Amino acid sequence: MQIHKLKGGCKIIGNNIVSVNATEAYNDIGYHAKKNDRLPMVYVDIDDNTNTFSSSSASLELPETTNKIVKVGLYWAATYQYGKGDIKKKENEYMYTNEADRVDDFNIILFKAPDSAYTTVTGKILEDQKDSIGRPYLCYADVTEVLNGSKKTSGSYTVANMRASEGHILGGSSGGWMLMVVYENPEEPLRQIDIYEGFKSVSESFFEVEVDIGDNFNKETDNAQLFLGVLEGDERLKTDEVTIKAQDYAEKKPLYSKVRPQNNFFNSSITYFGEIVDNRNPNSINTLGFDLATMDITKYKSSGSGKLGIKFNSVRDAFLLFFMGVAKEIHANETSVAKQIAVKDTVVNLTDSLKIRESFRIEGISSGYYLVTNVFSNDELASKWKLRVETLGLKPKSFVNPKKIGNIFMWPREKA
Repeated sequence: MQIHKLKGGCKIIGNNIVSVNATEAYNDIGYHAKKNDRLPMVYVDIDDNTNTFSSSSASLELPETTNKIVKVGLYWAATYQYGKGDIKKKENEYMYTNEADRVDDFNIILFKAPDSAYTTVTGKILEDQKDSIGRPYLCYADVTEVLNGSKKTSGSYTVANMRASEGHILGGSSGGWMLMVVYENPEEPLRQIDIYEGFKSVSESFFEVEVDIGDNFNKETDNAQLFLGVLEGDERLKTDEVTIKAQDYAEKKPLYSKVRPQNNFFNSSITYFGEIVDNRNPNSINTLGFDLATMDITKYKSSGSGKLGIKFNSVRDAFLLFFMGVAKEIHANETSVAKQIAVKDTVVNLTDSLKIRESFRIEGISSGYYLVTNVFSNDELASKWKLRVETLGLKPKSFVNPKKIGNIFMWPREKA
């Protein structure tokens, strides 16, 4: 878990590394596209360099008033069952065979900044799922010094010699890279940027993570952004979705854009605020199982206080969430406190951005075991919570801080 608090922002760029053509964009979508595991994949290789076997590029544009590069993370992920596979049909079944062995140097790649030569980068292997279909891997390297040592930071970035399976493998081959840049810019608002990394598989199930946008968030003036990186999201399989709800009792709302349908959010595309990113080489519309998305989630948050529950769900199309980030505008009087939050069968370090409040004593309470839940900033939210708790057969007691800091609800352990 990474937490950055600064005047500035975050950007992600990237591209896929396997496709059906080495240099040309692949733009088949809908019924014109085949499922990934029916396509013979080859390495993308656009750099016209005989010393590389794979390469793709993407452009980064930072504000002219950027005065510091704070953190740059390079992620690369792919399915890598073998070096090359083949498919044969036997009666009514498809059989996949190993035509070339896997090479174990997949954590070593080449990375090139604008107007620079290639630099060899050795990444940390975050995941190598030897027992999973397609044997996906995820690597990470901190390349902050590379950008700070570059003549230019805005421009085209290239990753080369990244490995993935060519040909055919069960589930289809996919792969790509992502560059995450956190920067300071005095002209931008104060923001907190929370970064979560590591594979989370979603297949015929759901995965939910809770993030705090802040007590003082105002959706009329403040904004919040969501950054996502996913492997194996098939364009043809329309069963995956992302939903967001502002509070436990609120109705969940689907996350979507004109190029990311509600029922097929991870559809093999690279998008920025709902538009396909075309300053890439190749600039495929269909990136064949590799997704990057930057989304505005401001409208999903009600003003005042509360958390956002972000839920990833799939019925048929399995996908691997390898990166998630949230950038939210904060105010100078807010203090960030790290908190462990349970996420289904996983525990991740997310950030619970809370205002530090003065403690006080509630008079007239007899000794005993009490469960204390929820501090509310206004009576309306407190009343809704009280009604919900009463439906569980409990008799909650509420107390208002004499200094008007908020409502506190508590009840004895036993039911009414």
